[in-house]
Amino acid sequence: MTHTYGSGKSAWVECKDEISSIYDRYAPSESIKASYLLQRDSLLRTGLQATYKDIFQSTFPLLTWSDMGKAIYQKTGISRMEPQEWVCPPIQTPDVVTYKASFIPNESDSRVTIRFESVGKSLDELQTVVITEVGFEGASSRELELTGAVSEWVLNVSPATETMTVSVPIQEVSGRPGSLSGTSLIILEEKPLTYWVAQYDLFEDSATKRAEAMVGLRAYVDNPDIELALRDRLEQESDMDVLAEGLATMAAVTGGAKGTEGIFLEYLAPDRPVNIQRVATRALSAYSENQEVLRRLRVLVQRSEDPQLRNDALRSMSDITDAPLFKNSTERFLTDDRLIDAVPQILAYRSDKGETEQALEIASTFLSAVVPFDVRIQLLQWMLKEADDPEFWEPKLPSLLSDRDPRIRALSVWAFVYVSSEKADEWSAMVKEEEFDKRVLYQLEKMRQQSGLEENDVQGSGD
Repeated sequence: MTHTYGSGKSAWVECKDEISSIYDRYAPSESIKASYLLQRDSLLRTGLQATYKDIFQSTFPLLTWSDMGKAIYQKTGISRMEPQEWVCPPIQTPDVVTYKASFIPNESDSRVTIRFESVGKSLDELQTVVITEVGFEGASSRELELTGAVSEWVLNVSPATETMTVSVPIQEVSGRPGSLSGTSLIILEEKPLTYWVAQYDLFEDSATKRAEAMVGLRAYVDNPDIELALRDRLEQESDMDVLAEGLATMAAVTGGAKGTEGIFLEYLAPDRPVNIQRVATRALSAYSENQEVLRRLRVLVQRSEDPQLRNDALRSMSDITDAPLFKNSTERFLTDDRLIDAVPQILAYRSDKGETEQALEIASTFLSAVVPFDVRIQLLQWMLKEADDPEFWEPKLPSLLSDRDPRIRALSVWAFVYVSSEKADEWSAMVKEEEFDKRVLYQLEKMRQQSGLEENDVQGSGD
């Protein structure tokens, strides 16, 4: 069957970033501009504060400045019928410069070589860094100057030194609110295993330093002694962020080794914080074909009320199962109303395992208006990436194009790239003739431009 709408799936893939509604395309830079405008215009700020609930509850298909101005005037008497000048001062962002700091102790004496190497761009002026020696008897600090691609020092240190750290003094940044200037310096430390262990043990009052130590230990996952050292410290750790980093390091150490899954299953208990359960859940993705792990992950999907935790559990289930087992393990989830937000993820994983045709047919049954919008739009986006058969789309498009939600209608026009030229022309003309929502018309025009459809190829009221 011949298509006149250009490159089919490639047209959709190239434009997938354009499918969001106008309301969703809200860049951080525009937020800064809006904040600056409201700071300058106190009356507009007052008017918006008094009317924003009314505005967002209204039924405007697309809110214009005129609509907003009328609503503000009716509620407060403040007149802002014309758009303000949408400008703000230039936004300056800091240069980010990264250095790797390697600590190399000399085992024959009390000297340590510290080598700073830039990762990419280097400093072109002197920057002070603070080196702190820490031992069981206390800590002492000294300042060094850093510049250029490589800087190296050999320092005499106390025999009681157990570890060393590097920090950058806090610098004041001047400028207007919303503006930044200067240079941000990031130091990545590379230290011996004993330094990282000592950093964890000696910084009892600094969760940040203990978390850094847990991350640093990942460079030594092949060391045979690290698993036991980690177990002892995980059992004693009270800070949940440090514990999360420690579990992630333990996962790198164990690597799915048989008999180690119990370390992580313990942290799936419902009374554990969600961030801890999430790290443990991701660690279990290494235990392929482990029936107890699969059972516990299924229970987690069913009982958890946290969407991110459920997503992690489903991802791990997918990682440890083949297609038939994953299908059998998740089939009941598709009919559980409490888990309806997980449907797009489940079907995507089934497709990844070679069941794309079956997953697409199931997905099409979740497009009705009784299904939550977030689920419908995710499924429709996924279907547009996976399905390019006219016989799949042509029976579905009439109901999609008449859907009550204009966001669904706006996304559905992208399926025109897959259907026959006759059907595409017919539906395009119908949309141009009957559609009232600007978001739908915008997506239709965008689709036509991206797929190579000429302006006079479709007849309608907009021509």
